[in-house]
Order: sequence, then C-alpha cells, then structure tokens
Amino acid sequence: MTLVETWLALERLVDEGQCKAIGLSNVNLEKLKEIVDAARIKPAVVETESHPYLPERELLDYCRQQGIVLLAFAALGHGMKPADVAGSVGKYQAPVG
Repeated sequence: MTLVETWLALERLVDEGQCKAIGLSNVNLEKLKEIVDAARIKPAVVETESHPYLPERELLDYCRQQGIVLLAFAALGHGMKPADVAGSVGKYQAPVG
C-alpha cells in the first residue's frame, strides 16, 4: 500500500467521523507534496525532526504556504553538542567564554 493510498483511507475515516484531523510524521518535502497534490483533506500537522542542526526550512516554508502545522521533535538536537555537529560538516567551532 502506498502513502497516497494510506492517506485516502485516512480521509475516509474523517468522512465517517472516526477522527477529526489527520496528519503525517517523518515525511520529507517530496512526500508531503505528493500527499497534498492527491489529498482532498490536507494534513493538519506534519511531525518531523527539526532543530538548529537540522532546521528543515524548506519543509517549514511549504507547510506555512499550505496552512499545515509543522511539529518538531528533537527540538534540542538529540543531545548533540555544537562541536559534534561542527566536526561532522568539516567546520571549526569557535570557543565561547
């Protein structure tokens, strides 16, 4: 079953009064656009990992344009330290003090 087929099944649940709102979790911008294009009922919310080290700005902009709430989990970055992130992208973290 595809994500779009699953979404259409969720829309039927709304129609039947089984739920009031439906949303998505852990989808990228491409998948979200696919759902929005096929949907009769837009997602009320999209939950995704987003924090200063993974800001998901394009996804946030798209959600704002579509009137979809973006709910971030791991908003503090899963306990990541700035030095860990800086090293992973080949940058130097300036000391603060």
